[in-house]
Amino acid sequence: MKQKNRLNYVVFIAPTMVLFLLVFAVPVVVLVGSSFCNWRTGDPITFNGIGNYIELIFHDNSFRQGFLNNVVWILLQGTIHVAIGVLFALILARRPFYWKFARTAYMIPSIISSAAMGMLFLCIFNPEFGMINSIVRMFLPDYDHNWFMSYDTAFLTVTLTWMPYAAITTLLAGVVAGAVASMVFPVNPYHLIEVTEPVFAFFVQMKYFLILAVIVSVCGKFYSSTVNAFRHVYAKVSSPAYVKMFYLVLVAYIISLMQVNLTGGGEQFLLAQAQNGSTQIMWVTAVMLLHFVFSVFSVSSGLPGGSFIPTLVTGGLLGQIVGLVGVRYGVIGQENVSYIMLVSMSAFLVAVVRTPLTAIVLITEITGHFEVFYPSVVVGGLTYYFTELLQMKPSNVSLYEDMIHAPDFKEEKRYTLSVEIMTDSYLDGKLVDELSLPERCVIINVHRDGKNLVPAGTRLIPGDQVQIEMDSQDIEKLYEPLVSMANIY
Repeated sequence: MKQKNRLNYVVFIAPTMVLFLLVFAVPVVVLVGSSFCNWRTGDPITFNGIGNYIELIFHDNSFRQGFLNNVVWILLQGTIHVAIGVLFALILARRPFYWKFARTAYMIPSIISSAAMGMLFLCIFNPEFGMINSIVRMFLPDYDHNWFMSYDTAFLTVTLTWMPYAAITTLLAGVVAGAVASMVFPVNPYHLIEVTEPVFAFFVQMKYFLILAVIVSVCGKFYSSTVNAFRHVYAKVSSPAYVKMFYLVLVAYIISLMQVNLTGGGEQFLLAQAQNGSTQIMWVTAVMLLHFVFSVFSVSSGLPGGSFIPTLVTGGLLGQIVGLVGVRYGVIGQENVSYIMLVSMSAFLVAVVRTPLTAIVLITEITGHFEVFYPSVVVGGLTYYFTELLQMKPSNVSLYEDMIHAPDFKEEKRYTLSVEIMTDSYLDGKLVDELSLPERCVIINVHRDGKNLVPAGTRLIPGDQVQIEMDSQDIEKLYEPLVSMANIY
């Protein structure tokens, strides 16, 4: 078995080693060998020994200067640069008040690089001059498919741009899900939104995006804080669940008398506003506040309903208000308001849930408008930074903390995890008494060949079904480590 596993390891790493030899090792050997030869275009290759090195060292002033520059650079890189980095790391390890700002500033280049990669793929898939369509036109001269803007191929194309970071199963699952969805729901309502990108001067654009990010961050902070506060107040209401539901239905009924499309998440109202919305700032603000109140009551009640769509609707209406203010002051045109709405939807989702990549890709994919990708990256990144400054907790984190501190959860003191011992894992061949498990984790049963064995004194072998008991509060942080101990060394 050991020999077979070693052979598997060799087969597994062989492609990488071959690629390494072809791309790196072989060129290095060829380069070193050619340095001992005279190799000029049109002339035969002749061995020269160390003549080339003598020429460089004693007769080439530019080489000596370049060598000296490299020595100076290495000294600076290895001393001053590293010293500053270590000092900065030691300071941040103490978590001063500005450490989140520093962390975010470090992450911004990664976000910008993602945006740059997105623009690269935008050029590759461009319907007019892109590489993909150019190749296809070699066989179909009139081919002009718009990959990002077509509902049929948008998801597939966006997924392909992220293939270096995603598993192939994600692509397959997405293609199947997209095909089934297109058959069941042939019309995507978000595709009906017409988007016109405003013509900004660069500094005006940055200023507008910065203001939008600040507004979204502050409103996201208020939204999350209000929902959390009302959730705690609602939990203290001693009424039965059906009475709480009656309160919620009553609020929904009152709102439906004024604007029926605001109920049920408000998605229909948002779509109507994005396609041909009102230009009255005060009216849109009043409707947004009305929807906000309904969302707070719904989410805070603890009854099933969801918060994803209400969050998108709130962000979209907030973007409409900011867009209408921009129209009033001549920054953008009326036709650009829907553009700001989509960007604000993505940013508000970042502020509340703190998932920037998910929000950016989601809005781009469901709308089919790649124009909003770049501004979503910029505004989403700024929003992420501002929410960190405001010390906002993501809504899912707040829900999790409320769950683990709930009386019903605390009553469930222990949880049992069942894992199977695999060959060459950490638990393979170990005595149960000798194992080093995380604190308060105990093996309570070993199931082997249809029998339950007493853990004490039992040596684990591949195929054993082991039951590990742990505190319920530790499930999330210990699940993967415990499974890895049994399955992956």
